[in-house]
Amino acid sequence: KRKAYVEAKARHHRVPTYAERGAIKILTETVRDLAPAVMKIFDQRTTTYSVAETETILGELKEKRNYHSREVFLSTRVFVADFAEALAVLLHEHTHIFGYDGSRGFSDALTELLETVVRERKNLDPVEAKWNQAREQVLRERAGTTSEQEKSNLELELGALNELQLRELIKRLPAATVKRALKPSDEESNEP
Repeated sequence: KRKAYVEAKARHHRVPTYAERGAIKILTETVRDLAPAVMKIFDQRTTTYSVAETETILGELKEKRNYHSREVFLSTRVFVADFAEALAVLLHEHTHIFGYDGSRGFSDALTELLETVVRERKNLDPVEAKWNQAREQVLRERAGTTSEQEKSNLELELGALNELQLRELIKRLPAATVKRALKPSDEESNEP
């Protein structure tokens, strides 16, 4: 686990964890409901999400990306923030498809999104409840505890993937994690 963390830090970012992907899904579905035109642009190509461990690294990553990039960088802090902050960050990051901070395209798109959020505020309460559950799951995951239901959900999700999807998933994992998973466990190595 430590090697994977060191490798990810050397790359300055990592793929989202299982719980973080669940949180991202809640936020992106909310953006899809609020701004279908924005999400239509993201749906035209594969969008990837990366997690930066620190705000400094996040700033470095942002400066290196093209403003038309379909890679969205999020800080680890976003996943434990309250719903309003997390949604605001995701809206801001997705709006970069229209330009950089301060550009006319970016500002216009963000203003339009803010208007929509204000209009739809009463419909966001159920989403906030889902977010709070996802945030708790992220906190448990970071603490190293997972419930039996979460393990069962993960098994079902993995079982639903085809071979190509599994290969793509493995490619996104840190090399150290894949190596560790390929080693036989103590139980398997003690079998006759």
